[in-house]
Amino acid sequence: MGLESCKCLNTINADGDSEQTWEKFNTTCWSRIIEQFKDDINALEFDTTDTEIAEVPEYKRGYELGKIVGVRVFTNMIDNCDEFYEIFKKMIPKVIDPNTVPIYGEGEIDSLTNHIELGINLFDNYCDRAIAYYKKSKTKKAISDLDKAIELKPDQPTPHIYKGIIHRNNKKYCSAAKEFETAYQLGSNPMILIFSRILIRECGN
Repeated sequence: MGLESCKCLNTINADGDSEQTWEKFNTTCWSRIIEQFKDDINALEFDTTDTEIAEVPEYKRGYELGKIVGVRVFTNMIDNCDEFYEIFKKMIPKVIDPNTVPIYGEGEIDSLTNHIELGINLFDNYCDRAIAYYKKSKTKKAISDLDKAIELKPDQPTPHIYKGIIHRNNKKYCSAAKEFETAYQLGSNPMILIFSRILIRECGN
């Protein structure tokens, strides 16, 4: 599958613009790639033993099916097509920049600390303070707060996503990939798994 997809991608004039290349790829090559996954799509659609599908209400199943297939397609492309990997790698900083990550509420470190000391919304405030610390280049304190948030709610993906962002921006690609993988397993957006696969390749370089 990777070779055919790369062949299609190589017909596109990238012009050095990763976003433009992605748009062209999406309109030119996507249908060809999906066609190669038709057997997997049919199997998922009718296989109610697949827990990813069976536990989803029928009216939402098409949407969930699309996400699952999309992840399989993208991860396959990232693993097998260097050109596709390079496109997504260039787009990552724009998507997971900690300065653009939405947090639960705005607040200065002192204010968040006061709320934490009073035991107010501990999980949310630890996550918020971690981002505030990181924006002030206090990485160790940021990671410590995220670890505390994980202890409070180990089933929540958010602190793992934030840890992944911090590790990635500090070029700790293996650690970042692990955090994104964990976030995906805890129910985060499938795009997180795609980031993880990109970082796994970065980790091996």
